[in-house]
Amino acid sequence: MENKIMPFFAIFLIFFSILDKERGLDLSPRPEFSIINIEYSMKPITKLASTQLPDGSVLDLWERDGFHFLLKDGVQVASSFSHGSNASAVAIATAPIKRANQPCFLVDGLELGYTVFSLMDEIQREKASFVIAEPCVELVQWHEKYLSEVRPGFLHDPRITVETTTGVQVARKNAKTYHGILCRCVYDRFQLTIAEASDYFAALKQGGLLVITIARPDTRLVKTLQKAGFEVSTEAVPASHKGKQNSFHTIVLGRKGRFVPFASR
Repeated sequence: MENKIMPFFAIFLIFFSILDKERGLDLSPRPEFSIINIEYSMKPITKLASTQLPDGSVLDLWERDGFHFLLKDGVQVASSFSHGSNASAVAIATAPIKRANQPCFLVDGLELGYTVFSLMDEIQREKASFVIAEPCVELVQWHEKYLSEVRPGFLHDPRITVETTTGVQVARKNAKTYHGILCRCVYDRFQLTIAEASDYFAALKQGGLLVITIARPDTRLVKTLQKAGFEVSTEAVPASHKGKQNSFHTIVLGRKGRFVPFASR
């Protein structure tokens, strides 16, 4: 029964933060709300798993009516209900390298997997390589235990490699390796130093793309990428893959020169 109850602020967060957060509102947890049993008022919402991250924050996985929600300290990080900007980011990242012989991508953060799923759909070459940088080992395990019905066995695909560290640390060790690097942070400001941006730049092949999905335009991030050597542009894309699509995320695109087909050989 304990799994079937949660603070009212979390109920509000899950069902309204999809809209509010994408519009740029900060939904922070409130400390004092009564606890109610959802079984008597609506379809039950269940906490499937929880873990504490190295920075002290708490990551929770919730499920309601077949939809899954990932929360960090009570703030929604990802949702299976709304993930349109994941596919948009992948479409932008893969468009220039359709003819690459052995496309290689780095995904910074697993979340609920929709960026990886879109990559696998867009790039179906057998020699493709998708590296997932995910320092939270428990989140990888949750995909096996609780989320396997979305894309069964994808973590066992021979093209998939999981590195239990951050994307920057993976990039730092692999110069001129990736055709594209995808990062995502739509619940908080994306923090990136010039040194870290330079690590991403060095890890890309000539013409490679750094694609960062954020909640709203960020001129500071654009300037950081430019100082690291990127040619930078931005694009607004629908935050959701369903509904009226009147909420948008911002994709910041950093390009490392011009792509030359078959440069991966």
